[in-house]
Amino acid sequence: MKTFILAVMCVVLAWGLSIRKQHLSEVDAKAKTAEISRHTLFIQGILNSELLNELMQKVAILANQIAKQELGLAADFNYNFFSAKLRQRLTLYSLNEVDISVSSSLIYSVIDKFFINNQADLVLTNVYLEPRLNLFGKYKNELVVMINDPAHELAKLNQELKKQMHAANAIYRLEHGEKLYNIAESDRFTYLPHIGLGHLSTTAVRKYIKDDTQFDVFFERINERILREVRSLVAGYVAYKDTKLTFDSLVVNDLTIREYVKEYAIIS
Repeated sequence: MKTFILAVMCVVLAWGLSIRKQHLSEVDAKAKTAEISRHTLFIQGILNSELLNELMQKVAILANQIAKQELGLAADFNYNFFSAKLRQRLTLYSLNEVDISVSSSLIYSVIDKFFINNQADLVLTNVYLEPRLNLFGKYKNELVVMINDPAHELAKLNQELKKQMHAANAIYRLEHGEKLYNIAESDRFTYLPHIGLGHLSTTAVRKYIKDDTQFDVFFERINERILREVRSLVAGYVAYKDTKLTFDSLVVNDLTIREYVKEYAIIS
């Protein structure tokens, strides 16, 4: 009898462990799905400026020369420490932590409406490159050129997008009991229109430093030189060339999958 009871208990225990394992697997799968579905969307104006393209290429050459000099490498050493941006993009607003599996249709409909109602304002008339640079990003290695927006054309577009997305978020919360996107993260910084020129690779710089404890010193020194010397280069362009900028199109750039999920042509 005792043997029978013990056998039954073992079966029940094994069944319980099996159910718990299945439950944990389902929870883990749901967590992974939720994590995957949370995307970052950038609403951006796409430019096609020959001057900006030329400037990006020259900046990359100069920045790579500086990196090689500071790392004690030969001038003809073939390695890209600094990579130019492949596309000219100016962000108007960002949406962080978007669950696109359930909310993409609402977000896209808001952007559709924004484009229809603001087509005239998307045709920029008084926006220019500014001889002012900055370093953005987690590691302060994203080199950007700031944009002169004297008539606040870009600022108004940013505010209009923000207003419409905030309204959509309020509706979404009422209907679903959760946020459409992370407003606190999206609105964390004051809107400063800029265009990325390129980025300095932390991995590449670290690879060619003999003493890893000196990484921060080398990286900061390289960045400071790039900032200083590229500023002079950009100032020359601004002084002698027409730096007026216009949009070719408006896109929704999904940074998570690195793909444009919506695109609207801007006709001037």
